[in-house]
Amino acid sequence: VNGGFDLKKTWGSYSINTKANIGPNNGKKYSLNDKIMIKTYIEKTEGIRSNRIVEIYNRNNDKLLVKSKTIWCLINAKTNKPNRITDEIKKAFN
Repeated sequence: VNGGFDLKKTWGSYSINTKANIGPNNGKKYSLNDKIMIKTYIEKTEGIRSNRIVEIYNRNNDKLLVKSKTIWCLINAKTNKPNRITDEIKKAFN
């Protein structure tokens, strides 16, 4: 955003959904010495909500270890009410 962000607004997360593909129940192991790659991107932005995806991969074999989806809402910091996500804010995150 040209000139920075409007500090009168903030983001609040109200839903988190995480699936881990590691651990004893999945049979996949991860060592602290393994290198990881983290990808994060916006899946969808609509109205007051924005869906963000975070994926963590094992860099040695490109296997997906963890996938998380969070749903964020843009909040007016003065009124604590949701605000519609403007095109200017959408462009800043693309």
